[in-house]
Amino acid sequence: MVKALVHKARTGVRRIDAANEGLCFLIGRMFEPLVECRRRNGHCDRRACTKIAALTVFARRNFSDQEEMMRAIAFPHADEHARDHRRLLDDLEELYRSNTCADIERARVREVLLRWIAAHVTAEDRSLGDWARTRRELVALVHEVEGRAVGADWADVAVDEGHMVGMVAE
Repeated sequence: MVKALVHKARTGVRRIDAANEGLCFLIGRMFEPLVECRRRNGHCDRRACTKIAALTVFARRNFSDQEEMMRAIAFPHADEHARDHRRLLDDLEELYRSNTCADIERARVREVLLRWIAAHVTAEDRSLGDWARTRRELVALVHEVEGRAVGADWADVAVDEGHMVGMVAE
């Protein structure tokens, strides 16, 4: 279900789509039967769930990258988008602090993740992808007019008060 949702909501921006696919892979792997949290004597000690910690680290890194990209392209909804990132991080941190075990309370953890992914990836990331692609097309047009070639990997445009001032390499 997660994989189909993420595939359906592709943005056309490699950085965003790769991060969403990575999250999808991690969630799928996390709930496989033989992938266990830190355990003592075969039983969950309900402390420091390594699955939730891994999801939090992965999400924090990807959100940081995405928020940097939003600043570079002057995405007008960056604050709202970042607040939505913070909402998932807060939910994950609450699960972790409350000693939730992703194995024992699989349904609860999965519901938090799926609810957020369904809302965020299909709306917020798609909106960001649309904006990023338009900025990339703007850069290509300016370079074409100036007679310079644009590499296929250009993804970020730095904008200052509506004027393109340069590109930020990945």
